[in-house]
Order: sequence, then structure tokens, then C-alpha cells
Amino acid sequence: MSRPSTESEKSRGFPAASEMKFSPGASYVHICTNNTIEGTQWTTLPETGNVPLVADMSSDIASRPVDVKKYGVIFAGAQKNLGPSGVTVVIIRKDLAERADKNLPTLLQYRTHIKEKSLYHTPPTFAVLHRRPGLGMDRIRRRNSGHRKAQ
Repeated sequence: MSRPSTESEKSRGFPAASEMKFSPGASYVHICTNNTIEGTQWTTLPETGNVPLVADMSSDIASRPVDVKKYGVIFAGAQKNLGPSGVTVVIIRKDLAERADKNLPTLLQYRTHIKEKSLYHTPPTFAVLHRRPGLGMDRIRRRNSGHRKAQ
């Protein structure tokens, strides 16, 4: 696989599917689904076989339909598309959460948050409430659509 990697030769695309080879014993394959700096976005996911695909969707979550079944983990900082800073969205297959090292601190284990329904510790209350239907983004969207009609 040959792609520019120096500052002067920034990569502006992805390798062709035929160029991507993943070790079948890999723990996961990580992608950033949308690179806003370089202007690249995955439109076709790489074939990873049985290796879980882990995706940072901070820049494009909720911008298009996503088949979550194709991923082992999806994570995103909500501040770009879903709400204020402080909220992180994580969608993880339960088998992957259970596979994690049990010697990790309890707070850092996804299985803890699954078991406690995301309430293991105090979440950023304002940011979470801002995401509730009828509040936050829904209210801003309604207000802004009214401004557009008035102009």
C-alpha cells in the first residue's frame, strides 16, 4: 500500500480495496469515517473479515443513515453534530465490551456502563438533557426554521 504521508504530500484519498490487507488475528481495524481537514470520507467500508471495525464518527455521525451492525464499535464526540461538548456517544457490540481486560479500572470498562445503563457516574447533565427530544437540538432546529421562513 503506497500513499503519501509527508506534510508536503498529504494524502487526499483512501487505498483501493485491493490494496487493503488486514491481519486476520488483529484485535480491530480503526477508521475515522470523515476527515474534515483533508476532505475525505469513507463511503464504502473496508472488508475486515472477522476483525471488528472501530470507527470514529465524530465529524459525520447523524449526517447519514449508518448500518451499525457493520461495526464493532462506533464512537463520536457529540459536540460536532449532536450537542454541546461533554457528551460522547459509544455504540459497542456487547461481545466486544465483555472481551475487554477485566483488570482495567471499573470506570474504563464499557461493560460497567452497559450494566449500569450509562449511569455509573454522574454524566454531564446539561449536555445530556440538551439531547432529549423536544429540548436542545430539536428546539434550536425549530427556532432556526422559523427564522428562515421569516426572511
